[in-house]
Amino acid sequence: MTPHYTAPGCRGTEYCSQILVGENSAIGAVAEAHGGVCAINRFESHSGMNALRALVAPLHEGGRFFSRVTPCGSHAGSAAAVARGAADICAIDCVTHGLLARHRSAALAGTRILCQSSTAPAIPFVTRVDRGEEFAARLQTVLLEVLVDPATETARRDLLIADGHALPLAYARIKEFATDASAQGYPELR
Repeated sequence: MTPHYTAPGCRGTEYCSQILVGENSAIGAVAEAHGGVCAINRFESHSGMNALRALVAPLHEGGRFFSRVTPCGSHAGSAAAVARGAADICAIDCVTHGLLARHRSAALAGTRILCQSSTAPAIPFVTRVDRGEEFAARLQTVLLEVLVDPATETARRDLLIADGHALPLAYARIKEFATDASAQGYPELR
C-alpha cells in the first residue's frame, strides 16, 4: 500500500530527494559540491544516501566525490548540518522536506534546494511479514478506506497525503540506483 503524497517533488506514488545546500552557498550545480562535505541521515537510507550517490556517481574521481560523508541520524539533522556550515550538501526525501517546510520551517532555515534526484516508488505502509497474507489484505483494505474517508481529510492534508494505491512491489527501482552507481565505479558514497 503506497501513499500518494502531495509534497513538491512527488508524482503520484513516486517521490524524490531534495538536494540541499546552504542558503548562501556558491554551489550552483551538484558537480560544484566535488570535494565538499556531505551530510546523510544514515548509510542505509535510499532518500538520504542512495539517491544522492546515484546523482554524483557519474562525477566521481577514483571512487570519491566528497572529502567526507557525515551521518547525522535524521533528515532534519542533515539539513541542520548544512545550515550551520558543517556540511556543504545533503539529500532529504521530498515528503520529509515538505513536512518540515509545513510544520517545522525553522528546521530548513539556512538551506535551499539545489536540485532533485531521480524519482523512485514512495515509501509504502508496511507490516511485519509474519502477519500473513490475510492480515496484510485486511490492513490494505482498511488503509485504502481511511485514505479516502472525508473524516480524515484534514489529517491527510497535514501529512501531505492525497490518497493511497495498492501497487505491486515495484521497489526494485531503488536497488537500481545502487546497481547503476556501482556499475559506474561508485559503490559507496564517498
